Formats: sequence, C-alpha cells, structure tokens
Amino acid sequence: STSGVDSRIWMGKSFTGETIAINDVSGEERNGVIFKGKIVKAEFRELKSGRTLLSFQIADKTNGISAKKFIDVSKGAGNPNAKYRRKDSMTPEGFDALQKNLKEGVFVRVHGDVKY
Repeated sequence: STSGVDSRIWMGKSFTGETIAINDVSGEERNGVIFKGKIVKAEFRELKSGRTLLSFQIADKTNGISAKKFIDVSKGAGNPNAKYRRKDSMTPEGFDALQKNLKEGVFVRVHGDVKY
C-alpha cells in the first residue's frame, strides 16, 4: 500500500513465529505465544479514564481463550513530536478500522502473554 502501513496489521507490530494450539496452554501461564483462530465475541468498552478496553474471545479447533487489551486513542499517535502521547496509542483512524475489522467470525493471528 502507498501509506507504508500493512493492512493486515490491525493493532501493534508485525510478528512472526509458530502458532500453537490454544489447548496447549490451557491452565498455564506463558509469555509470547501466538494463536490463530476465529473471533467468537468482541467488545469495545470505553472506560472512565478515556481508554478503551477491548475484550474478545478467540477459538481454534482445540479450545477457546479470552483476551483483553487496553487501547489509548490519541490524535497525536504516530507523530513522534506529539506531547503526552502514550507509547502504544492508536490513531482515531486506526481505532476505527480495528472496530470494523475485529468482529465475530473473522480469523486472526494474535501475539501475547497468557496469564491465569
């Protein structure tokens, strides 16, 4: 794409690595895992702090797992000179696209830490 943005990345950075079955981490904590599966449910909830809590469930053939991510939306996101910008903040456009893309029935690859 001309903007230099990979449209397959909806949030965060690009990552590579082997996906593992959700069942393989059932009941344990593990960092840096990659799952591939279908979004079963997704909810965006705005908090009093102004941040948004994204909660979603993802399922593969073996099992399902819940995920949570706090999102900061900032008009200054992506601008290195913007004041008070949080490291992981998203642009309003990026957040809008995320809300449109991340919905029930969509297949995704996610990278994160499993916490009990």
